[in-house]
Amino acid sequence: MSEPREFSLGRHTGLVLGAATLVLAATTLVLWLLQPSGPVGLLVVAVGLVATGVCASPVAKASVRRSFGEEPDGSEPSD
Repeated sequence: MSEPREFSLGRHTGLVLGAATLVLAATTLVLWLLQPSGPVGLLVVAVGLVATGVCASPVAKASVRRSFGEEPDGSEPSD
């Protein structure tokens, strides 16, 4: 296997914030297209915020695993 990359906090932050920004942009687009009433709009925003967390978490986990060389199952990489 190849050597794991050196951890870069800037790269990690950029990946996570980029993923979160894409989901929030999609939520904004849905709000703009649907133009829902008050309660429905709040529901769309709530779903968008939850989706942001759900999307950012795997991206962050994958970034850290890629940097520190962990396998997806939590074991150490084999040489």
